[in-house]
Amino acid sequence: MSVDADHKRLTKKKRSTVKGRFHRIYGRLLEGIQDELETIVVEKILQDLETAYTELEARHEVFLETFDSESEEDKPKINELNHDLTGMYRELCKSRSLCENLRQKIKHEQDSKLKEQNSMKHAKKNKDTETFRVKKLEAYFAGSIRDYPSFKVDYERHMLSSYGKDPYALKQCLSGEALTVVKGVDNDFEEMFRRLDMKYGRAEKLTDHILNELKRLKKVQEGDNMKFISLVETVEKSWLDLKRMNLEAEMNTATMVSQIEKLLPPIQKREWALRKQKTESKSIPLSFKEFLNFLLEEKSALEYMESDLREYGTAKGKINTFDANESGNVENNNGVAVDPLQVQLQENQQVMKQVVEGLAQVANTEGKFKCWYHKSDNHEIGDCSIFARLDSQTKVDLVRKNGGCFSCLKIGHLSRHCHSRKPCDIQNELHQTCGKIHHKNLHTAHIDGISFHNSTQVINDDKNKNGVLLTISSVQCKDMSLTTLWDPGANMSLITHKTAKRLGLSGQDITLSVTKVGNVTEHVQSKKYVIPLTDLRGKIWTIKAYGMEEVTAEVARVDMSRVDQLFKGINKNDIQRPTGQADILIGTDCCILMPNKEEQIGNLQLMRNQFGYCIRGSHPLLEVPKLSNHGIVRIYWASGKIIPLNDIHVLDRDNIKDKLDSLFDIEGPGKQTTLKCGSCKCGKCAIGQSQHSIREERELNIIKSGMTHDEESQQWIVNYPWIKIQTTFQIT
Repeated sequence: MSVDADHKRLTKKKRSTVKGRFHRIYGRLLEGIQDELETIVVEKILQDLETAYTELEARHEVFLETFDSESEEDKPKINELNHDLTGMYRELCKSRSLCENLRQKIKHEQDSKLKEQNSMKHAKKNKDTETFRVKKLEAYFAGSIRDYPSFKVDYERHMLSSYGKDPYALKQCLSGEALTVVKGVDNDFEEMFRRLDMKYGRAEKLTDHILNELKRLKKVQEGDNMKFISLVETVEKSWLDLKRMNLEAEMNTATMVSQIEKLLPPIQKREWALRKQKTESKSIPLSFKEFLNFLLEEKSALEYMESDLREYGTAKGKINTFDANESGNVENNNGVAVDPLQVQLQENQQVMKQVVEGLAQVANTEGKFKCWYHKSDNHEIGDCSIFARLDSQTKVDLVRKNGGCFSCLKIGHLSRHCHSRKPCDIQNELHQTCGKIHHKNLHTAHIDGISFHNSTQVINDDKNKNGVLLTISSVQCKDMSLTTLWDPGANMSLITHKTAKRLGLSGQDITLSVTKVGNVTEHVQSKKYVIPLTDLRGKIWTIKAYGMEEVTAEVARVDMSRVDQLFKGINKNDIQRPTGQADILIGTDCCILMPNKEEQIGNLQLMRNQFGYCIRGSHPLLEVPKLSNHGIVRIYWASGKIIPLNDIHVLDRDNIKDKLDSLFDIEGPGKQTTLKCGSCKCGKCAIGQSQHSIREERELNIIKSGMTHDEESQQWIVNYPWIKIQTTFQIT
């Protein structure tokens, strides 16, 4: 849908304003954590950050509506905006993690302080131990083999100088699995470290763990910048961990370099090949360190491209003219061909990522606030009026991201395990109850066709008793309105002879090879017409169509009065849907004229092209009569091709008769007469004596006359003459 430039600029400005507020709050949060502000202050800043992100998501959705999701030119910008929002969501998750770590750290310090006070009281009471002030611990280890080298270095550097070989100080730095390893020997410093070294400090274990992690990496597809950045970060971390243990030689091999090369996108792989070729020409071998430096340079460049510095650059509008019968590659504004399958794959990956994130948060969300939207216990989320006023997509996204139940909106369980699971009791204008399993606040999302349950849905089941709307609209041609069927499954355009005669068109005689539905092919005599079509702006599009007696069955009348309830800004007058048989069928030979999807509600799509709006699919609010009890729509001509006149062989009638007589003489014995011996008038045969025809009896006499008996070999020899001269046979 075309959007006014001022509106687009305004929505972008609002999104940028909210984005700037988000980054400012994020910066204040990091500064507060670094300056060790009070926990309550940091948590307040985090709440402001959560609110800013929610508003940013809403502005983001409004801005995306100004783009055409089906346009190849807008898809790269849409993907760029989604990547940008994903980056800010990572910053939000990082902020949550930092605040949680701050809480755990403060709790840990309080526990340590309490233990210190108890220890000091015990020492003062017994007067046989020294008291000391516990310094804030600066090293922690929970049992990850990748973290152990850095933990050991940090402990020896910072902790030994303050606490010496104190087992209590070492124990306070351990948690999780690492604390279990030293259980039973937590009063012996040397034995504790010996066990930790045996479990986590063995070089071969660390090496195997890192190399296995590198082997599990997947190949990065072209254009997936975030995945490439993640790949480089993983490789760099692996190199640094091995280097800390003086084991960098494990990665400094040609095999490892070759393995990582296979994971690179085509562009980075080509750049590295050129650099390697240039260096090897000087007889200078490349090490893994140089390969890593190359990856870091590429990572830095992609991070710069993903930053806000590239957001403002937009190309000015261009005026393009197209010919309906021209063919060419679909390109974006930069002249780079866009792979629709790759774009669709990236969109599916983003949806799957949201689903997985939503499911992963379910296990960790028990015991949170009653209203997780306001982080408050003053009211339930189901009674929250602010949440109920949000738009449908925002509500579904928030429920999914917070791990909420779609039946009761509470967190901590899935919808299929909900004890409050019950059908929605909201009624429509016809007093029909919804009956679907979802919360009443999500009813509008169900009406809008948004799928929020993590389950498979059958969109074309038989529950809907209505028929299906074909893509039909009215097109102007020579001041006449033509009922036009837009058929992406046809490879040629068709027009009825009746319509061509009404338009006064004179066609060129041709022969078509037409393939019908069911893969049935036949040859028909037709005509090729040149048809001028006029769009809404007065531009004339000239197409070629081939004549047929009829194209489709009767198109039934559909009540379009409710279409304004489904699509915003659209009324029934915007969609002209004619009835009766289609006058013209336009196929993919005129793909530049095919309608594109503007909006979708469930199984109903709003389409638009140069000639206006049209709809296709089905929806409960639109009553579409079926053509038969089986719901079959009769479309006769699916595809075809023109047969050149040089490929058609014409034979005269006499020649055809001679060839047929010759064929029957050779291939049709017994077909020359129906008289039977015994019913003829020769008077020499008894009635019913022979069951042969006259021709068969003649052949039998020829065979008998050619039979001789060889007394020596005791064999019969049969000579059967050629009925027709052998040289006249045609080799087949």
